[in-house]
Amino acid sequence: MSRRILLVARGLDPVGTGRELLQAARGLHEAGDEVHLAVSTQPGSVATAAAAAGVIVHPLSHRPEPSGASIAGVARTVAVLRPQLVASWGWSAAVVAGAALRVASLRHRPQWLASLAGPRLPATAAERWITSRLLASCDLVLASSEATADACQRLGVAPWKVRLSSAGIGAAAAPARSREEVAELLGLPLDTTWTLCVAPLVARSRLARLVWAADQLDVVHQGLTHVLVGHGRLGPQLARRARAQEAARRIRMLPACAIIHDLLAYVRLVWQTGEVAHGGVLIDALAAGVPAVAVSGDAARMIIADGVTGSIVPADPPSELPRRGLPLIEDDALHARFATASQARARDFFPLDAALQRQKAALHDLLD
Repeated sequence: MSRRILLVARGLDPVGTGRELLQAARGLHEAGDEVHLAVSTQPGSVATAAAAAGVIVHPLSHRPEPSGASIAGVARTVAVLRPQLVASWGWSAAVVAGAALRVASLRHRPQWLASLAGPRLPATAAERWITSRLLASCDLVLASSEATADACQRLGVAPWKVRLSSAGIGAAAAPARSREEVAELLGLPLDTTWTLCVAPLVARSRLARLVWAADQLDVVHQGLTHVLVGHGRLGPQLARRARAQEAARRIRMLPACAIIHDLLAYVRLVWQTGEVAHGGVLIDALAAGVPAVAVSGDAARMIIADGVTGSIVPADPPSELPRRGLPLIEDDALHARFATASQARARDFFPLDAALQRQKAALHDLLD
């Protein structure tokens, strides 16, 4: 029997949380469910990929961050569709979905599943109180790690409502485009070495560290282009900082990237400078055999084998980020060893079938 399921998420690219969302959406659609996706912010390339997979997409806003209009839009969508299940992906989407379910005009409230990653607690007491009140009405939380589960319980979510569900990924597919085609589509200089960071342009991503690293690396190794994929309210501020540090010509900022997996095939190194859900592009980089350098955090420690698949560095001093990245850029033998270990780690620690089975079991528990 077909079920109507509404997924709620911010605009995402198909890595990290976006990858997990797409994998679940495709699985539900292939199982015969009627799957809808409500996008609470400026849509990313996940919305396009979901629509191509048969998901019905509802773009609700063109703002970089969720707003009251996003909540109202999800509430209207829930009232019209009357889904059996609402599944939110990410912390901001959980707040939007929880608030929408409170204000929607419903005779029968749908089940609510919240998929959360990262030990991110709200910044202020007021935000923490609101998030706690909303998550209390969630029927089940899928937490990406023990730290995420602990954050949920600190917000007052009952322990029996929290279930661990780490990310999963399959083997990386061969790129559909050549390096020359990727360079032309994204406006990247073909005669440089590329690195990549994927993160929302918000304070917790600490992207000023990437600007500083780009500036420092140019002193010792010229010919690098650092691609930053993401959108958010701090975009203009970050661009100004890059210009001030004379790093703007080395950093290519893209609000979204529909061909990010093709891009990964030609990237030398990936960065993660702050705490981002599922480590941003870190797991995708593992599968693609791309070493990573990341500032220490819950996702980085879970995904990267330090000294084997990449490097985990302290936040201070900031010189550690470019210092640990430089050998992986310059040493081909070291890079090849880390690349092989990365693919093995993706296969052994983040199997896709196991992740999909955990999601399927959670849905069955709520709907069957």
